[in-house]
Amino acid sequence: MGKSKYKRDWSKYDENVITRYKLMFPFYVFEHWWDLLAEENRNARTKYKA
Repeated sequence: MGKSKYKRDWSKYDENVITRYKLMFPFYVFEHWWDLLAEENRNARTKYKA
């Protein structure tokens, strides 16, 4: 096999993939889980458990 005719900047490609997944999946939910849970429980009739 010879050299590929396609050239790719893998560092740029990886950066784009990471950005795409950050937009698709909201990781902030896990970073602020306890704050969001406290906010939900503030005026709730039934309290959510962790």
